[in-house]
Amino acid sequence: MTRERNLKRTALAGAAVAVLCAGTWTLVHADQPAKTRYFSFHDKVPTIHENDIKDIKVLVTGNQSAGRQSILESYWEPAFKVPAHYHKKHAETFIILSGQVEWTINGETHVMGPGDAVHIPPNTVHSVRVVGDKDMHSIMIAEPGGYEEISSYDASFTPEQRKDPKLAAQLNALADFNPVNPPQATDKK
Repeated sequence: MTRERNLKRTALAGAAVAVLCAGTWTLVHADQPAKTRYFSFHDKVPTIHENDIKDIKVLVTGNQSAGRQSILESYWEPAFKVPAHYHKKHAETFIILSGQVEWTINGETHVMGPGDAVHIPPNTVHSVRVVGDKDMHSIMIAEPGGYEEISSYDASFTPEQRKDPKLAAQLNALADFNPVNPPQATDKK
């Protein structure tokens, strides 16, 4: 095994432990045992496309997890950023594998790198931007599942179509993306 692969696995394992300890990644709910198992092989998983993100690998779909979560792998380019927003219905957890990213959550800002993880519960204002001149590589866990279906639907529209304010508002509502204008650092509870 190469040194780079060892470092990535160590970073991922450490971040996964942090996520597990925080109680955000539950493979089996005590009140509803899993009915199936799913193995995800990196070279055989589906890929979705988003406007400003390189191909996103769907490691586990919402359907495969009985709607509990979607697990995705993506690379964000150096110019990538998302303005302040919140999600009413879903949580996001990111595990950074390489590169650096700056998260601002409720006014608290941290630059994060390999092995770090961040969990963003519903109704929490957050923004993000890649730091430096290298891609940021991460694993994202979206709860509940279904992120990939919404992203695939969004990708079915051209950039020109997405400029239509009515369609943009509909896509934002479907994706549970609620921009904060002007940006502020407060919960939306």
